[in-house]
Amino acid sequence: MIRIFITTLTTLLLKHSWYKLQIFFIMRRFLYVFILLLTACGGKLSDEQRKRIKEDMKQHKIMRVTDAEITEAAFKHGREVMKAISLTKNSTTKVDSLGSVLKTKIKWIVPGAKNALEIENQLIEAYLVSSINGGMEDNVQRLGTDSLLFTQPVTEKLKDGSENVKGMWSIRMAKKDLILAMDK
Repeated sequence: MIRIFITTLTTLLLKHSWYKLQIFFIMRRFLYVFILLLTACGGKLSDEQRKRIKEDMKQHKIMRVTDAEITEAAFKHGREVMKAISLTKNSTTKVDSLGSVLKTKIKWIVPGAKNALEIENQLIEAYLVSSINGGMEDNVQRLGTDSLLFTQPVTEKLKDGSENVKGMWSIRMAKKDLILAMDK
């Protein structure tokens, strides 16, 4: 019966060209009413299902986030990952596990590394130059439109007071994950 109603409604609306754009909206409203009727007719949701639906609704909620807020979140997340890395005492298996748990890709980059991205090589070169001048800090760079790269140099003090760059931690994170983790 519902199928006949939908078919009849669609054919009537298609005959009038000015309704063509509204078909989608009418069908969507009909779908909402139909779902409401189904749930009202004895369909009970468990607490777990309600919780999952609320999480999905939160994920699909439209958020207005500026580039500065995303960069700030990347710095915060990168520094948290660095704290966790320091707790693993740089064990490669633990760092890999940490990366998968935190939804990031973590790499140790040394100067002149072949497995590094071009931007990572540029950043480590910049850290080497700034080690002479002083003032090395962690950094966030954009990688395309969907991810960010957090880098932090690891240095050691030499006897003459200068700093030697041993390498840097490179943490690649998805922009989407950063935005979903924000609580606005």
